[in-house]
Amino acid sequence: MKVTIIGGGAYALGLSFMFHENTNEITIYSKVKEEIEALKKYRKNDQYLKDIIIYDDILLTTNLEEAITDSDLIVIAVATRYIESICQEIRKYYQKQHLLIASKGIDQNKLLFASNIVKSIINTDRIAVISGPTFAMDLANKQICGLALASHSQETTYVVKTTLENHYLKL
Repeated sequence: MKVTIIGGGAYALGLSFMFHENTNEITIYSKVKEEIEALKKYRKNDQYLKDIIIYDDILLTTNLEEAITDSDLIVIAVATRYIESICQEIRKYYQKQHLLIASKGIDQNKLLFASNIVKSIINTDRIAVISGPTFAMDLANKQICGLALASHSQETTYVVKTTLENHYLKL
């Protein structure tokens, strides 16, 4: 499956290793040009995940349309305060893909969960949320981890489980 991860931070990178474990085609999108350029050049980000090398077959881009076109699953892994703005951008190119929210917390201005914000902007039931006590470094180092997965859509639950769950990560 084609998985697009929105965000270039620690958790987004950590999740990319779990998706990669299941031989998915992965694209990481960030609107921060310098971040993507550094990831392309060095294939790592010592600020977030010291000495962890990003697989060569993971595509890195600042082009959102390119990132999500023909994607099966879009993973939103940005700070909660940015979810509203990134969803406004995603909506322009959204083609009924499944959405997985990996952002943690509540929007401090609107006092809403990330799933409420996403649903209000991208009108779909194909939304799932992962939550739980995992760290990006543990995911990147393939430590055994567990997350809770919630969705109103059985199809989305199935897509997330088959693309993300593996020997190291249980949902």
